[in-house]
Formats: sequence, C-alpha cells, structure tokens
Amino acid sequence: MKLINKDKKLLLSNFLSLTLLQLFSYILPLITLPYLVNVLSTEYYGLVVFSQSFIVFFSIFVDFGFNLSAVKAIAIYQKNKLKLQQIYSSVMFIKTILLIVSFFLLIIITNVFDKFQQYRYIYFLSFLYVIGQAYFPIWFFQGVEKMKFITVINIIVKIFFTCSIFIFVKRETDFYLVPILNGLGNILGAILSIYIVYTKFKVRFITVSINQIIYYFKDSFQYFLSNISVNFYTGVNTVILGMVTTNNIVAYYNMAEQLYKAMLAFTGPLTAVLYPYMTRTKNIVFFKYILIGVASICTIGCIFMINLDQFILTLFYNNNVNYFVIKIFDIFTVSFIIATISCMLGYPFLGSIGYINHANNSIIFGAIFHLLSIICLYLFDSISIMNIALLVLATESVVLFYRIFYSFKIIRKGKLNENSY
Repeated sequence: MKLINKDKKLLLSNFLSLTLLQLFSYILPLITLPYLVNVLSTEYYGLVVFSQSFIVFFSIFVDFGFNLSAVKAIAIYQKNKLKLQQIYSSVMFIKTILLIVSFFLLIIITNVFDKFQQYRYIYFLSFLYVIGQAYFPIWFFQGVEKMKFITVINIIVKIFFTCSIFIFVKRETDFYLVPILNGLGNILGAILSIYIVYTKFKVRFITVSINQIIYYFKDSFQYFLSNISVNFYTGVNTVILGMVTTNNIVAYYNMAEQLYKAMLAFTGPLTAVLYPYMTRTKNIVFFKYILIGVASICTIGCIFMINLDQFILTLFYNNNVNYFVIKIFDIFTVSFIIATISCMLGYPFLGSIGYINHANNSIIFGAIFHLLSIICLYLFDSISIMNIALLVLATESVVLFYRIFYSFKIIRKGKLNENSY
C-alpha cells in the first residue's frame, strides 16, 4: 500500500510540474502574440510563424521519436546507471548526426525553392531553435520521472524569451529578432539541462558501440513515423497556408491555433506523465477513472468557451479579432475534446499495455487521411483557412475512432493486464 501511495504521489508531482511547464509554454506566447501582431503587422508576423512552422519539421526529424522511445527505455532502466548512460549517450550521438543532416537539407531547400529565397536568413535564424531542441533532454527527465528540474529550466527559458521580445522588438523591421531570441532561449535551456543531468543524476557521456547506436536508432523509428505523422496533420497546415495563401491568413490561423495549443497544455501533461507510469504499473482501473474524468471536464469547459468565443478572443487579441479567427477558434475547441480523449487512449493506454503498434498506426492512418484530403482540396482549388481548420477536426476524429475501435477490441478479447488499486 505504501508503494502504491508513493507511486501516486510521484505521478501527481510530475503531473503538477509538467502542467506548470505547459502553462508557461503556451500562456506566455499568448502574452507576446498580440504585441508581435501589432508591432510587426500581420504580414511580418505571418512570415515569422511560417518560418517557425517550417523549421519544426527539422526538429521532429532530429528528435526522431526519442521523446517516446527514450522515455520508455529510461523508465524501465531508471535504477541501472550504466544502462542510463548508454541510452543517454546513444541518443545524444544520434541527434548530433541528424542535426548535421538537417542543416545541409536546409541549405539545399533554401537554395532550390523560390519561396524560401527572399527571406533565406530567417530560416537559418529559426534553425537555432532546432539546435537547442536537439540537446534538450526532456525525455531523460520524463523517463526518470523527475519533471521538476525540466520545469524550472523551461520556465526560465520562457521568461527570458518573453521579456526579450518586449525589450528588443520595437518596430516592424525587428521581426528577425524573434527567431534569434527563441533559438537562444532554447540553447540556454539545453545547456542548463545537460548540466543538471551531469551533476544531479551523475549521468555522463560514455563511449557506446555501433551496435548500441543502431539498436536505439531502430527502436525509435516507429515512434518517429508516429511523430512525423501527427505533426504532419498539425504543423503542415500553417506551411500549406503559407505556400498557397498569404502571410496575413497564416497570422489569423496562428492566432486561433495558439489558443488551441494553450487548451492542450491543460491535458498534455497528464498524458505525458501517465505514459511512464502506466508502462511501469499497468494500473488499468486507475486509468479508466482518469479518462472519464478528463473527458467530462473537457466537454463541459469547451461548451462554455464556444459560447464565450468572441469575449475570449477579444481578451487576448483586442481589435485584431475577425470572423475567421472566431470560427477557427470554435472548430479547434471541438477538436480539443476529440484530441484529448484520443491522446489518452494512445500511448498511455495502448502503448503501455503492449499495443504500441496500434497507437502508432492510428497516427500514420490519420496522416495519410490528412495528406489525401489536402491533395483533394488542392486539386479542386479549395484550400482555405476554414477548410484547413475543418480538416484538422476531421483528422483528429479519424485517429480517435481508430483508437476506440482497437481499444474495445482488446478489451473484448480480455488481453488486458488489469491491476486494481
């Protein structure tokens, strides 16, 4: 009983730490966003958003799914120091190689495609974020279930970025400073986190064999496919709008999307801490109560937000709110309910009970659906800000139905390792 209570306290501590982290990650940008829209204009703000959305795909490539595979490996071997050092060193080495490959890919893309040539330097400045993200071992702290360290570091980074925006960005021509400050903040966070891993956990970089590197690379590949898939149907939307429409449209879409991400910040920490916890305990009964509770709270909260949409948006964006932003916000609010339930059924449930393939395949299936839908919209000249938002809702629904189908199928077959309190 004491062990169970200790597990619950650890889970609660990590949840609170990650919730605080997520709130700072998404609430602070909501403070700077109205300021940037006013100072830079929607045109230049849209350019900054487009460049950051494009660069995110390099970050996903460099991460290569280690935000999930490394978390699982470290959660299993968190008491084995040698194994921790092998995992840590292997992951960091692989990320370094992928970072170099990404930089050369960026050089090729910005020289070949006209869209990227006028503001080529903006994309290279945005790449600073990828460098910081590559060496920011959030996955290590999640795996050892000590999220308080990474929470403090991230809060420092977010406050640094927020204050720097108000101090240095004063006019429209200062738009190039946004990716610089964002990247430097991330690099600072990476340095601090590596220092803590070295001093607090005594985990050092060690020499690892080629076989170990290949093993962890292969082990993370299925997670990489899942990550690139889910980020495809979320991140590619801004890139598509930037390629087909205008920077102003990108800005309007991002204004609603930032609030959508802020909503996810309230439930994202729960799925993040449940995954290593469920992997270790397989406490299915506890998970059922959490799922029902979270789904109920999200649904009630979203009903209120849709009815107060214009008030909420005006509160954040003042006079920059228009019809498009309001309607997209309403669509994203419904998407939030669906995405939250879907995430809970993904890695925390299917992944932790040995059905990681279903969790990954659902996202890949959703990405294929999203890609085919975008192709159809393009062929019929129907790519618009509203259609893209509706497509996000449709794709999230497809992923949820896939996971519900296999969850019930597994339950009916009685293949759960169900533990009670």
